[in-house]
Amino acid sequence: MSMLPFSDMNPSHEDFQFLEDLAAGYWYSEILFAALELGVFDILAGGRKSIAVMTAETGWQPKPLERLLNVLVRIQLVGRCDDLWFNRRMARMYLVRENPDYLGNFLLYRKYMQPAWQTLTDRIRGTDTSGMNKKNLDPDDYPARNFHYVRAMDGVSKVKAEEISRCLCKYIWDGPVLDVGGGAGSLCRSICKRRISAHGILFELPEVIETAKILYPDARDWERIQTLSGDFRNFEFEPDQKFGLVLMSNFLHIYSAPEALTMMEKALSIMAEDTIWVIHDYFPDRFGRRPHKGVLYDICMLLNTYNGICHTGENMCQWLTGAGVESILIRDLSTDSSLILAAKQSGRFNKTA
Repeated sequence: MSMLPFSDMNPSHEDFQFLEDLAAGYWYSEILFAALELGVFDILAGGRKSIAVMTAETGWQPKPLERLLNVLVRIQLVGRCDDLWFNRRMARMYLVRENPDYLGNFLLYRKYMQPAWQTLTDRIRGTDTSGMNKKNLDPDDYPARNFHYVRAMDGVSKVKAEEISRCLCKYIWDGPVLDVGGGAGSLCRSICKRRISAHGILFELPEVIETAKILYPDARDWERIQTLSGDFRNFEFEPDQKFGLVLMSNFLHIYSAPEALTMMEKALSIMAEDTIWVIHDYFPDRFGRRPHKGVLYDICMLLNTYNGICHTGENMCQWLTGAGVESILIRDLSTDSSLILAAKQSGRFNKTA
């Protein structure tokens, strides 16, 4: 897959082209959104097809379709052999609805969030009166928005869960996995499947758990996983209740720094000496595979939450050290986010399974 022009990190751009590519960045996303909404990749899932066959099946206009397909060829999502078009590997894996790793719902949720980005100028000026997550949102829309959000986030969570669980299962822990704010539970589910002795507790808001059960109606998807509903900020765990692994994946960025510190104190209160606390998030000061993503995600939090912020990895580590945490390990994933592993016990991450 070729690198998108505006992701070039060369600091010595000699002409305007980088800026022009940056300004046209939305062209790429609109092509992807249109192809997903039309179901282009689903149509090509059955094998190579001509424009004539595709238009006969759909009633689409042949010339505009061909022009769209030409772009999909250039960005290497679709291939062409003579007059036949076909999905390339990336599209087959993630953009066909019947595929278990389908990411279309997640990607189209990015389109749903797009209007809020158009308020960035007004937000900085202090004149923004709209935005996606303002208090004037119709509360009757909340069930639908919650369903689409949980489904979308679960799509990307499933993709990342394999790498995260593979990393975590190298270490020894004793006790249940507590997945705080884990959405539909894909990360917890992946860990429990990888380590047969593990069992998990998905802690989420009641409406999120309800959606999770809709998305995963098969009882086998909940083997060794219990659900616990509540708000982590004020939920009272049993005094002697401790966990072997505490997960907070894409959770702390929803909150301001003071709120995140409160969450940290709460997490530490339910950790035993040998508990591993996992923070999976976008850290603006990390330079992994996608150096732009942490700072861009921070703007996403500015525009789409009440007071959310992507906390830096440095700040998170300072907070943990200040709270008496002895072992801290930070690691960038092969995608666009990072892990912080923390434990009260010194040398904790020298102990591997």
